[in-house]
Amino acid sequence: DEVFQIGWSPKNETILASCCAGRRLMVWDLS
Repeated sequence: DEVFQIGWSPKNETILASCCAGRRLMVWDLS
């Protein structure tokens, strides 16, 4: 899927969220 946007959590520097063309929101813990 094509990724439309990503954003870092304002409260936790290891959490990243992304949204894609498949209407799915993914939350990633990069720690």
